[in-house]
Amino acid sequence: MVFCVYIGSNKQANMNYRQALKKKVVMEKTMRPRIKDYLIPEHTRINNDNIVRMNENKEEVRCLNALMEIRDKPPIERKEMLAGLLKDKAFHVFTTAFLEIGYLDDGLLELIIENQNTTINGLTLAIKQSKKEIIILSYVYNCDVENAEKHYEGWKKMSYMSQEWWEENHEGKGLLFDENKQHLDEDAYLVFMNREKVLYETFASGIRVIREYNNIVKPILKAGRRMNKRNRG
Repeated sequence: MVFCVYIGSNKQANMNYRQALKKKVVMEKTMRPRIKDYLIPEHTRINNDNIVRMNENKEEVRCLNALMEIRDKPPIERKEMLAGLLKDKAFHVFTTAFLEIGYLDDGLLELIIENQNTTINGLTLAIKQSKKEIIILSYVYNCDVENAEKHYEGWKKMSYMSQEWWEENHEGKGLLFDENKQHLDEDAYLVFMNREKVLYETFASGIRVIREYNNIVKPILKAGRRMNKRNRG
């Protein structure tokens, strides 16, 4: 027997009980476990990695600003102040040559700080975007179409901002992707853009699936159970 479910006023979707049951099995045995066991943990890992990198960059900027404060001091005073700074382990990321004379080059610290702040801005966008991706996946997992769509629209705006950042700043920037394979410069930009395309399709597809599941599959299964109950009675 075929159950008919109407969507809106003029659209009819035909699906029999067996087909609906297969879609339920796919939802419960394939789609939802993949979201729970792989996609959400993977996006959480990416987000955590970006938080670590952002904090490292912020620490480096803090150190660079401290070097700027002593750069123009008289040599003896500068040497004493530098010795005090080096007690902070955060300064160990810099080479000995840089700490001895490199940072004294006119304009060098300003250039490095500007570059690091640009990276921090990019990581900030990535972190916000990853958090939104986790939220979307959670709503898709729970078959909540309304909230999934709302956050998907918010994610798209974030994605546009991230795409603009990569387009403007990809020179000298890198991206870890494909089992931590490093991509640099324009290659990193292209990899990022392809990732965004995949995410667009993934989220849109997921929302389509749960909408069909809620509006067509579940009512058919419910109607089928009722009919089976009447037949048994």
